[in-house]
Amino acid sequence: MAARFKETVISLCDTINKHKKDAWLILGGYGPSPIPEYILNKVNCDAVIVGEAENTILEVIKDNLKEL
Repeated sequence: MAARFKETVISLCDTINKHKKDAWLILGGYGPSPIPEYILNKVNCDAVIVGEAENTILEVIKDNLKEL
């Protein structure tokens, strides 16, 4: 992600944000983990999961389903 950030990630996130409706855009893993605040502001995502996102994303989904 980091090597192609400007070329791909920013435009991909822009496209996702235009069409996502009620979905969330969440990024995680080695790319955004060292600079989560920058990523949040630069690509306008809803959340950044620091570290490996596979397990944490399940917790985020479960916690937010309880609130609905």
